[in-house]
Amino acid sequence: MRARDDGAPDAQSSAFRDDARRARSTLLVFVGLTIAAVAGQTWWDVTQDRRQTLASTHASGLTAVRLLDEHAAQTLADAERNLDEVVEAVHAAGKGKQLDDNALSQVVTGGQKDSRFLNALQFVSLDGKPYVNSSEYPAFQFDIDDRAYVKTLLANPSQHASRLGRPFQRFYDKETVLPLARNLYDRNGRHRGIISIDINVAYFSTVYARVAKDSGALVALYSDDGFVIVRSPFDISYLGLTVGASGIAARLRGSPSEGVFEDDRFLDLQGPLARQYTYRKLPAYNINIVYARSLDSILGNWHARTVNRLMLAVVSIVFICILTAFLWEHIARLDRSENALRLSEAEIRALNTGLEQRVALRTENLEDANRELQRALEALKATQRELLRSEKMAALGSLVAGVAHELNTPLGNSLTIATALQEFADNSLDELRHGHLRRSALEATLASYVQASGVLTRNLKRAAELVQSFKQVAVDQSANQRRIFDLAVVLEEIIATLEPTYKHSPYRLETELEPQIAMDGYPGALTQIVTNLVSNALAHAFEGRDSGIMRLQTRRAGARGIELVFSDDGTGIAHDIIERVFDPFFTTKMGRGGTGLGMHIVYNLVTSLLGGTVELSSSEDGGTRVCVMLPLVAPPAQGAQTKQQFDELA
Repeated sequence: MRARDDGAPDAQSSAFRDDARRARSTLLVFVGLTIAAVAGQTWWDVTQDRRQTLASTHASGLTAVRLLDEHAAQTLADAERNLDEVVEAVHAAGKGKQLDDNALSQVVTGGQKDSRFLNALQFVSLDGKPYVNSSEYPAFQFDIDDRAYVKTLLANPSQHASRLGRPFQRFYDKETVLPLARNLYDRNGRHRGIISIDINVAYFSTVYARVAKDSGALVALYSDDGFVIVRSPFDISYLGLTVGASGIAARLRGSPSEGVFEDDRFLDLQGPLARQYTYRKLPAYNINIVYARSLDSILGNWHARTVNRLMLAVVSIVFICILTAFLWEHIARLDRSENALRLSEAEIRALNTGLEQRVALRTENLEDANRELQRALEALKATQRELLRSEKMAALGSLVAGVAHELNTPLGNSLTIATALQEFADNSLDELRHGHLRRSALEATLASYVQASGVLTRNLKRAAELVQSFKQVAVDQSANQRRIFDLAVVLEEIIATLEPTYKHSPYRLETELEPQIAMDGYPGALTQIVTNLVSNALAHAFEGRDSGIMRLQTRRAGARGIELVFSDDGTGIAHDIIERVFDPFFTTKMGRGGTGLGMHIVYNLVTSLLGGTVELSSSEDGGTRVCVMLPLVAPPAQGAQTKQQFDELA
């Protein structure tokens, strides 16, 4: 019995030590996993923030280069039309007779028009003799050896397309000009030489300098042959710079029509400076437009946010380590107290008192830890709200860029027609003052006025419709106010605003909207829902497809509701992920532009704000169908609470 009694404490002590070792191992594993989770989350936040920052800058750059592309194309097209008028004059003068070089030069001289950016028409005969006429400095010659494009065109009489020459500085007015030349043929198709026109580079550089100053960017225009036409900020050392031999220029020749890349020396002689370059090509004239911002300026705010995130992660890890050390010491103390069973009653009471104090201290520490975790959770929620706002602003930015691009065509046409009307009026007034105005010419001019006015009216009406649609959609989406509205009218305004995002793609949107459905609710929320559905279909449904159809249908559902159905004939959704489509941050394109918030926002707006239901069905070969059931009258909400609820959901 004595031996059995003496062995019991030893067995109990051994079991206690085993429990302590297991507790230490469990604690180490838990701490390692927690630190890894904090570090991984911090790294993911930093990389995602950087990717979104660069993507936002790229979107702004695309908007800039597209506007500059329109400007360059319009300018070169005007120059082409001037050359076309000269060719028509040559054909008219050669009707019934053959013109010699002197006669041709006189016709070219007669085609000179006074323009603020197009001047100095030139004609070069087949034997290389140049004839030049300028509105400011008439009748002079130039050395064709200084202009390589002249020899190239003369040596290739079968080349009918126009060709841009290298910019040069004219001797008589010191203006830097860009020549645009083409081969000249008479009425019978015989090659008679070349004609060219000088485009004032200042017309480009003024616009480019304004864009560069407003955005703090490097903006440049250069040809596929490698010579720089315009670079802003301007420096005399860049005049005549050739970049054709650089690896970047060679690689861009085989790249898509627009894109982005990073480099630290392209179009820069001042030394290495890392930049993000957004480019767009103008294939008709073999020129390229580049918009670049330094990565330091782009990522300045990102660096500050990264430092804050790293500091928070370090503080969290240090706190975890301190807590671990405390627990480790506590376990060690428990291990050293294995002989407590042998203590006297008085010692046990004293030990219990100490344990109660340690428990109280540990409880206080745990409460502090809980408060720290609560603050970390609030920071995480703030980050999520920021991501939701970024998603909403990205969609609005896409709408703005699309509408701006769509408005450019009717407004550009209107400007061209208005300029032509002014020119007609000036010519008619001049003929009237000199007594040369004939009735037939007046009738023809008035007929041209009527035709041009009709075209101008249609273009301005189209622009007004676009502006009105976008204005109403923008007001609804920003005001977040409840009002009574016609469902079909609001949806047509939304579709008109979204049309530029898919107008030039092989995909189209068909509608079947029941008229005269009056609703009392939040058109801004409806705008966000339709925008997210269309954007989600364009991003996922037609990947790898040459064509696709989206359909938007509405109809009454009983006396107090409506049914809105959005469907597509795309690739569909796999069955193993269809249940997760409405989950936040779930996307099949993580790292490729997807945030996983679009359909989550749709679900929250429909169910929480508008009081409806949403159902999704799909098959991998039959497309996807989203059915939204909404009441005609949205659930009641209180003033400021409604706006806060909308902002949190969208």
